[in-house]
Amino acid sequence: MTGTLAQVVAWWATHQSDRKAICFPDDQTSFSELHHWTDRVAANLVAEGLRPGDRVGVFASGSMPWCVAAISIIKAGGILVPLNYRYVGPELASVVQGCTPIIILTDDGGLERAESIEKTGHKIIHLDMVHAFRQGANIAFVAPYDPDATIVIAYTSGSTAQPKGVMFSHRTVLAYAFEAYLNYPQHKVGASAINVPPLFTGGGTIQLIQFLVMGITTYIEYEFNPQRVLDLLINEKIEIFCGVPTFFERISELPAFELADLSHIQHAATGGARVPLPLLKTWLAKGVVVRQLYGLTEAGGNSTV
Repeated sequence: MTGTLAQVVAWWATHQSDRKAICFPDDQTSFSELHHWTDRVAANLVAEGLRPGDRVGVFASGSMPWCVAAISIIKAGGILVPLNYRYVGPELASVVQGCTPIIILTDDGGLERAESIEKTGHKIIHLDMVHAFRQGANIAFVAPYDPDATIVIAYTSGSTAQPKGVMFSHRTVLAYAFEAYLNYPQHKVGASAINVPPLFTGGGTIQLIQFLVMGITTYIEYEFNPQRVLDLLINEKIEIFCGVPTFFERISELPAFELADLSHIQHAATGGARVPLPLLKTWLAKGVVVRQLYGLTEAGGNSTV
């Protein structure tokens, strides 16, 4: 795979410009708007001093600005570092000292903690700046071209030890999306998916990029609410649903689950914890085969299915 994420975003902006790309409960953006919006934000990040290879931390809860900032950082040639927004000061400081970002983008909830850590040459910018570039003249932003450049550092530690940064390149994430396309015919252009994990996790970030690369509409919730997710699955006829077993369990426990029509779900998968056989049988009774996954951030995502 010799392309870049910027090229993919531009491609879908041309070939399915009006189709929804990312949807939150109170906001949505099309592939075309997302392309031009991230071009303007990327140009602003360069004006703020971002250079190819610089790390940029995003320390905020999941939102549309989070997604736009993430893609813009990569477009600008920077390296996205999703930071766990639950970190307290010492935890945040430890990761920041390790990856030395030049910019930390944060929101109201993270601002005080971000300002409390010792500066390592980084600049703190409020994530609200993304809103200022949603409208405006389209610009011809030229993104750096290097398929092997690192674009994401995802921190992971399993259940022990200090978090470790795992590096992903354009080639890594595009190849992962292409592998999914080859193995799962349900992952087709124009399909819809729900991205349930927090965006700061490897799963949340990689699924965001994967679905974008594949031209899939992604629905994202601010936090996991089983009733809202079930309503989304039904009302939007979501075709792709992946998540840890707890998500499937909580949804199946709802009174509305018994009568819910979920026949439109074409691909469901779970992993990251023990998968009880009764859980699989419960969803199978609804006509949904839930595949079991095994993977890890260090392997780029799923390793076996």
